[in-house]
Amino acid sequence: MKKVYYDYLQYDGKLMYVYASDKGLVFVSSLDKPEEVYDFVSNIIVERNQIRIKPYLKALEDYLYHGETDFNMSLDLDNTTEFQKTV
Repeated sequence: MKKVYYDYLQYDGKLMYVYASDKGLVFVSSLDKPEEVYDFVSNIIVERNQIRIKPYLKALEDYLYHGETDFNMSLDLDNTTEFQKTV
């Protein structure tokens, strides 16, 4: 089992959940769907950790509120298909 950390931000009156491991960003949920992560990522233990997720939330907020598109973050693609990696 892999440990995945999460926190959330409010956007458009709803919550968006962000998940990351020690390797990088794992998943960003649809609005108000925290359980959605389990549909796409398996064998994880989820723990809320505001400090570990803060840089990912900042990047997402910069994108959503300021149109920033220059992301400099690592991704954890361990639980993805070859097609998802290509996309």
